[in-house]
Amino acid sequence: METKHAWYMLGKPSPAYAQIFREFELVHEFTYMILSSCLQDHQVTTSAFKERIQAEYPPDIAQSFEDSLKDDNKVSWKCTV
Repeated sequence: METKHAWYMLGKPSPAYAQIFREFELVHEFTYMILSSCLQDHQVTTSAFKERIQAEYPPDIAQSFEDSLKDDNKVSWKCTV
């Protein structure tokens, strides 16, 4: 992190902040994964995206991502650059 006066390297969050940080981190990772998938393949499918999640994350985190995708099966996106 950079401020007006210094650079800070953020490491592991304190135990009191860890859960809040992890929730934010997962949203950030999920968003990044969607965007990078779209940039790599403009025709990426939800199925291919789920396969990538399963390949790159432990089962519990992959399941959290997949649960986010469900939302009554209303998941669709079109990638355009």
